[in-house]
This record gives sequence, structure tokens and C-alpha cells, in this order.
Amino acid sequence: MIFHKHLYWKTAVVTILCIFFLAVTGCSGPDNKSGKKIKACTLLTLQEIESITGASIDPPKATEHSDKHTGFWMSQCNWFSPDTGISLGIMIRPLAPEGSNPETAYETMTQSLKKEIPGLVITPLAGMGKKAALIEDMGQILIFDETYSYIITVISSENKIAMAKALSNALMNKMNH
Repeated sequence: MIFHKHLYWKTAVVTILCIFFLAVTGCSGPDNKSGKKIKACTLLTLQEIESITGASIDPPKATEHSDKHTGFWMSQCNWFSPDTGISLGIMIRPLAPEGSNPETAYETMTQSLKKEIPGLVITPLAGMGKKAALIEDMGQILIFDETYSYIITVISSENKIAMAKALSNALMNKMNH
């Protein structure tokens, strides 16, 4: 249980750092409206999430933030299974600031995370968005495409990477249609 608590807090720290990074890079001014606002909880159904986890899932919890003065917005959706303890989350926001490209956003975020958490292993991941990375210890996948940045997080004692990849693939399939 101590390992699980340590992993949970480490995951929480990485998630907070990712959100902070995205918030800071997103608050650069009104030119940062590169993507239409999307509510993360509308992207996947409860049935799709239950199919990914193989567990009964509570209704999603949405968190949204926007600033009409800067154009910054982000949307999060979190799902939880009280039966298994599995927790899944999606965070989406426009790729920003305007003029950024997926490669630059990827490099900036991964280098920032490595600086903040020495020893953190971030592995490039092909086939999702324009640039993506897996943070295996955290059960997180970072995805950057031409319009949006995504953070996918799975907290589970088993199969978290498989679930994170399945969640990422389902999300990318929805976003590309």
C-alpha cells in the first residue's frame, strides 16, 4: 500500500506540473484561440470507458477553466471505479501559444518535466497525434497535435499502460473524425 500511495502522489505531482505548464503557456494573450472549446466529458461515453477498464465506472466529473480575456481554456474529465479503484482522466486544451507546433510543445513540456522530476523516464510514443510520450511510472500519455494538447492519466494497480493506450486511441479516433 505504501508503494501505491507513493505512486499516486508522484502521478498527482506530474499531473499538476503538466497542467501548470499548459496553463502558463496558454495564458499568453488573446491570440491563443487556436482550437474550438471542447468539453472533455463529451468525448467518450461511460460505456466506452467501462469497455476500456472492464469495470463499472461512476459518472464522470468535469472540471473546466476559461478566461475570456486571454482566450485560455482547458477541460478535464475524470472517471472512477469504486469497485476496482481505477481512476482515468483526460485533460484537453488548445496547443498554445499561437505559432507553437506539436514538436516544440512536446520538447518544452518533456524537458520541463525532466528538470522538475530528476530521473523521470519519458518515452516517445508513435501513432498518436503529431508527437506523443509515455510516462510509464505515472500511467500517463502526453499527446500533441496541430490544434490541441492532451494529458491522459490512468491510476490502477494493473494494466494501467494498456488502459492509457486504449483511452488515448479512443480519444484520438474521436478527435480525428
